[in-house]
Amino acid sequence: MKKLFFLVVAMIAAIGCSDDDRPSANFNSTTVLDGTEFNPVRGTYFEAVPDMHRHVIFRMDEGQGSVSNMSIDLYIPFTQSGITGQYDMGIGEADDALASVYLSNGMQSYYISSINRLKVTELGNSRFKFEFIDAYGLVFQGGTVPFSGMIEGRFDLTAN
Repeated sequence: MKKLFFLVVAMIAAIGCSDDDRPSANFNSTTVLDGTEFNPVRGTYFEAVPDMHRHVIFRMDEGQGSVSNMSIDLYIPFTQSGITGQYDMGIGEADDALASVYLSNGMQSYYISSINRLKVTELGNSRFKFEFIDAYGLVFQGGTVPFSGMIEGRFDLTAN
């Protein structure tokens, strides 16, 4: 009887917690915006129709029901092989590697910028690492807030 009880409890616990509600073992994040951590549990990426650059878009969120999400758009020159590299976070030329980063916490949206660059490393097996160096968040209505950290995780390739 005790074995049956423990089996039923274990089954209820397994059914009660969906994978979307648990912290993801697929992501490691030290990202902090104005004192609030951003801890994604899932991410996707896809390649948009190229124009003057290859355009690869990464999306992350903190899980089912969360309003916090991040978007990283990489504009990769056709002369660059792969995604790994240093990306300017601002205005650039057609042959520059550029990044646009946005973070929304549901209450406010921020454009993430830096006087330095975003370092992107392709780790293999759909894993990527994003390192923000001397970055800050720009509030769309004006002003800046502190932003720092890195995100490393596994992203699912999706269709556009």
